[in-house]
Amino acid sequence: MEPENTNSGRTDVLGTAPVGKLFMRMSLPIVVSMLVNGTYNLVDAAFVTRGVGPLAMGGVALAFPLHMLMYSAGAMLGNGAASIISRALGARQVSAANSTALGAIVLGLALSLLFVVVGLWLLEPILGAFGATDALRPYARDYMMPLLLGAPIVLFSTIFAELLRAEGKMGAMSGILILSTFSNIILAALFVFVLKAGVTGVACGTLIAQAAGLGVAVSLYLRRKTAVTLFPPQPGPTDALKLARSLLALGLPAFLGNGGIALTVGLANKALSTYAPMNADLLIGAYGVVGRIAAFVQLPLIGMMIAYQTLVGYNYGAGRFARVREVLRVGILTATVYTVACSAVLVLFPATLLAFFTSDPRLIAQGAAIAHIVFLGLGCAGVSIMGAALFQALGKARPALFLSTVKVFLVLTPLLFILPRRFGVLGIWSAFPIADLTVFAVVSVFLGRQVLLLRQGADGASSPSLAVKAEVG
Repeated sequence: MEPENTNSGRTDVLGTAPVGKLFMRMSLPIVVSMLVNGTYNLVDAAFVTRGVGPLAMGGVALAFPLHMLMYSAGAMLGNGAASIISRALGARQVSAANSTALGAIVLGLALSLLFVVVGLWLLEPILGAFGATDALRPYARDYMMPLLLGAPIVLFSTIFAELLRAEGKMGAMSGILILSTFSNIILAALFVFVLKAGVTGVACGTLIAQAAGLGVAVSLYLRRKTAVTLFPPQPGPTDALKLARSLLALGLPAFLGNGGIALTVGLANKALSTYAPMNADLLIGAYGVVGRIAAFVQLPLIGMMIAYQTLVGYNYGAGRFARVREVLRVGILTATVYTVACSAVLVLFPATLLAFFTSDPRLIAQGAAIAHIVFLGLGCAGVSIMGAALFQALGKARPALFLSTVKVFLVLTPLLFILPRRFGVLGIWSAFPIADLTVFAVVSVFLGRQVLLLRQGADGASSPSLAVKAEVG
């Protein structure tokens, strides 16, 4: 019999409240908080561009793939743990949820130390592989050094955020993000405009702000305000190796999906330095700004996905397949309306947004030319992202892995090698909407099959609780 936990009853609403209202109630706080957090990313880019210079923005853009790789490692462990924890709580297996969370923390410590050692050792070769020019390399190096040293903070911030969302604590997660965001903005302004610390100061401000949010998250567990118990560790499954395999297998799609973004940016920067060497510094900087806008647009979509995955995982763990289908319908419809609207605005009016970052007409013109093309396929992202997220929430590692990687590794990466050779810089930007449309078609096929299985009640998981037990030993 599972140990009693007074917080576990609070998750019952995930399986009983009307789906539409519950989805909005859960997603709205996290969407708002992520928009606030995204505002920091925009302000940060504006601070760097206006306070340090366009070349500094190019250096930060060059460092982005490595920074994103660190985040991806945390997302891998956090997403893998969240998938198991949501289903475990739905199946009333609290000890399994406790052991899973603790396992994610132990693995996070090991990975973060690996980033510190290997990242510092190979920083220069990595920057070279991502197209660093002589002008941009110093800025990229100065930005990444503090972040590599603070790798444990970067990874644990992501892991604890996922642990909180796994049990539906969107309010706490939102509050932590908002705290980190406002701290980031204040610290970035202080380091750039007052202390004149440049991109090194921006990176330090980011770490300090993330550490503050992480401290709040840890305090929730210390004060036993969560359904999952971490301190002191609770008795649970002893097969640590099996648990580690499950965490990595279920979290691998998140790692490859986010890591794929890093790879894409790195390949695009490398292609720019190869096929437009005379304008590479300007183009990489413009692409960096457009990337910040793209990241901002994606944040509400991620917020919706977080609520959606939590609802899917809980109801799947409880065996409520009809309710899972309803969550899928609401999630995809909401996300698609949002992405289509964003695509229209970003394709038609990019210069207006770019003017927030810089008054440099060359940077604005180049950024607008990029946005006109790369955002053409954004309207498909609602189906693509929610569809891939469904399989991860269901604990189906193989289709989740394939759908999370098909865009970057099977479509976009080959296109970034092939198209620039024929069409130059235009080929780089054209690769993005082509990849979006291709992935939309692939995900739609997988979704159709999965919905049919759920409708028939023959999903291969007639006893979801057994699947959870197998994953955690």
